Amino acid sequence: MAKVTIFVENHEDKEFIDFLLKSRYGVELPIGDIGGFILMSGSGNEQSKFEDIFLKSKMLGYTNLVIEDADYKENSTYGFDKQVERLEQLKPILGFEYFLFPDHENDGNLQVLFENCLQENKKQVIDCVNIYHRCLIDKGFEHKTPKTYHSRWNMIESGLLDMKNKRDFSDTNIWYIHDNPHLKRLTDFLDSFFT
Repeated sequence: MAKVTIFVENHEDKEFIDFLLKSRYGVELPIGDIGGFILMSGSGNEQSKFEDIFLKSKMLGYTNLVIEDADYKENSTYGFDKQVERLEQLKPILGFEYFLFPDHENDGNLQVLFENCLQENKKQVIDCVNIYHRCLIDKGFEHKTPKTYHSRWNMIESGLLDMKNKRDFSDTNIWYIHDNPHLKRLTDFLDSFFT
């Protein structure tokens, strides 16, 4: 297993990658320091705020991994192709490998991957949220609809969990994680550092 520092956008990304590391490889990483998870609080911050950490981590012999959203062309300045272009420019300067949610191929984010990791019988919640959004728009309340996939995902997830539960990716009644083809590219990426 390689020594790694994993740079992620936020706690939600860390939570999911942390689950995969523990369940697949028996690895638990700390948060907030080299050799663990570094939260970047949004994409595009690699060089401006974290350059010293990238360089120090690399100097100490750690492999830097960046895992973040590809995002959407229509909602941000990025999208998969632009994110790849941006990261490829930074890669020789900061020294890292990267993976873009949802599948390292398409526009999207972690919430899109989450939707693809739901058990089939739980995906009906997505239909309910979509019907709700369409109703708001049809009735002239489009300003009340979630503007981001993150907000939309919170609505979907609220239909899956009771108020006491927090997200538990090991709950196979809700999540389809083990051998999910939508996770193959991500797990192949992680396998190259943790097996």
